[in-house]
Amino acid sequence: MRRLAYRMVLQSTNPYEKEVELNADFLRHMFSKIEWKALAGAARAVGYGELPDEADASMLDSEDFLRRFHHALLEIHVEEGALVCPEFGRRFPINKGFVFWGLMVGVGSEK
Repeated sequence: MRRLAYRMVLQSTNPYEKEVELNADFLRHMFSKIEWKALAGAARAVGYGELPDEADASMLDSEDFLRRFHHALLEIHVEEGALVCPEFGRRFPINKGFVFWGLMVGVGSEK
């Protein structure tokens, strides 16, 4: 089976911010699980350009970096918009913060 390697492109019509208490231990734990370029790209798509293009674990010692990472990951919310597949152009609407994936016929199957 072929692995789908493309990323969705975020289009947001009304992102909003909601303050969340910073938990540095949580961020350090989550860092290795995050695809950094995808997070940075999504943050830029909603108007938050404070994340570096690339990041490594040594940056987790910086209070400033942790604040920016925290803000992008936990405090920016997308209420309305879409995720768009750059390979096929298919749009998956975001409504009330939820992505409607719809019927994904043939996605991930061999041809």
